[in-house]
Amino acid sequence: MQEVLFVYEISPTTWAYLSALMLIGIFFKFYRVWSLRNLDLLALIALAPGLLLIHYALIHGTMRFIRLGFVWIAVVGTFYLVRLLLDPLLIRRPVVEPNLNRSGITFTGLALLLVMIASLFLPVPIARMEHLLSDNQLPSLEAPGLRAFHFLSSFVNQAPTGSLPDPSVEAPQNTYPTKKMNTSESASPPNVSANVAASSDATPTSVPTSTSVSTSATKVRPVAYLSEEKEPAKGDATDSRRENDREKDRTKTVYPVQDVRIESLHPIASEREPSERKSAVSSFEEVESSDFFPKSSLGETLHPDHEMRAENPEAVSSETGLRLYDPKTGWKYPSLLTQLIFSRTLTILGQLLLVTGIVLVGWWHFGNLSTGVAAATLYLLLPYSSQMAGRLDHVVPGGMIVCALVLYQFPWLAGCAIGIAAGLVFYPFFLVPLWIMFYLRRGLWRFIGGYTTGWLSMMLVGLLCSSEMSFSETLLQMLGSPIFNSQDAFGLWLFYDTTYRIPIFSLYLVCMGCQMLWPPRKNFGVLLSGTTLMMLGCQFWMVQEGGLFMAWYLPSLILTVFRPNLEDRVAVATVTRCSNFYRKNREILEH
Repeated sequence: MQEVLFVYEISPTTWAYLSALMLIGIFFKFYRVWSLRNLDLLALIALAPGLLLIHYALIHGTMRFIRLGFVWIAVVGTFYLVRLLLDPLLIRRPVVEPNLNRSGITFTGLALLLVMIASLFLPVPIARMEHLLSDNQLPSLEAPGLRAFHFLSSFVNQAPTGSLPDPSVEAPQNTYPTKKMNTSESASPPNVSANVAASSDATPTSVPTSTSVSTSATKVRPVAYLSEEKEPAKGDATDSRRENDREKDRTKTVYPVQDVRIESLHPIASEREPSERKSAVSSFEEVESSDFFPKSSLGETLHPDHEMRAENPEAVSSETGLRLYDPKTGWKYPSLLTQLIFSRTLTILGQLLLVTGIVLVGWWHFGNLSTGVAAATLYLLLPYSSQMAGRLDHVVPGGMIVCALVLYQFPWLAGCAIGIAAGLVFYPFFLVPLWIMFYLRRGLWRFIGGYTTGWLSMMLVGLLCSSEMSFSETLLQMLGSPIFNSQDAFGLWLFYDTTYRIPIFSLYLVCMGCQMLWPPRKNFGVLLSGTTLMMLGCQFWMVQEGGLFMAWYLPSLILTVFRPNLEDRVAVATVTRCSNFYRKNREILEH
């Protein structure tokens, strides 16, 4: 967008404010201030401060803000857990149209979707939280699910770049009309020259999560810009204020229009001077970037890949410190341009599947196209959708869950969608008991067959791709054995003893059992809220970024907020019979 509109930039905080105002203006019912719909809307908006706290903490290295952000998200999630448990009791569900008419809401939704897709292909990256997370920790290839999918997900965290020029050629300096690079400082900022000297053909772009930089020689700092104003004389009354302004400018990251080199996405990934590590609020605890990484017995900072690098030194480039391949499977990382194109294409397909599925649920199952478009627009307006738009492990499983909701009248297809999602990231496996109880009177075996087909297809892909892994290793990873591994915790469990996950996981299983037994007559509304509850509940005991995988539950949560009374949408009345399904297909083929 900044290439189309000159010097266009919206920070995450600004977008959080703007989106909150738009959400209130479009969806808040001012003539029913104390309605449940308004409470749900305000709770959705309340997720933004937690994301902003984490975003700020990753930039400035404030560990306390990271904890506060995850606690904030957990508190909002707890409210929704109670809300979803009581949702089957809410019988009166009047259809409440948005304050904007269908044409206006459709235009808004399409515009937001196009801007999201365009942002994924910008040659100059937008500093989203997904990039900050990728610079601070590596995505665990040992996470539950399909290892090949987690390998592909590590591509997504790479920031988009330009034409990938020769790294030996110094890129042109950036120029702006009011502020430009101070040549005395920007020509050779600390560590940047070392970074350029150590670059290879894989370093014109920012390093993806799985290929982070390990040595201090390759650590970089953001390109800072300074004003052209002259230095004030000592004793000037405005000296202190100008010094503070310059201090803020030094912490900003500039993404030059012509410079396709991406030095860094945030200061925490670089070595900063002590004066540059000062916080505006001195009372808060400050931590350096090394505090996010493990340390040796001598107190030296270790790279997150330190074990792999020690055991397989040939898997890491000696010149750049980039990971060249996954030593467990032997998969080599393709060129950065190939990673960029492949990951962005898959992410866009996942986003289209997710947004289209929300619209179809409103159109087909709620009987109101405007409701589906409004729900999709609300999802696109949330700050999470813009901050984590490029995370493949967020978008694709969420899209498959929404696809299962769209196709719930066809048990085999719905089972395939959930089976694929469970094969990719494992956690949708906890949806199976609820869906089995929904299909108990009709479609049970078709659903089980579809789930088995989808999961086994992912298993087959894993076996074909993981030629270096044994069958038992692939099977155990897809069955979720790594969920009990808490060594690489990041998120809420970074600050609390992971032993407390055991009672929380036990409560989660109890909640899953309650969803199976109550209410005994399950309709599509119960299926919708129960699916949301299960995917939201697993965020509380996830070790890796628990609470941030909002694409798994936000679409179904928004649909739960918008849904009408669906008491008549039970499996016996809505699920197609097997004979009718084949007869309709035969009639279509004959004609």
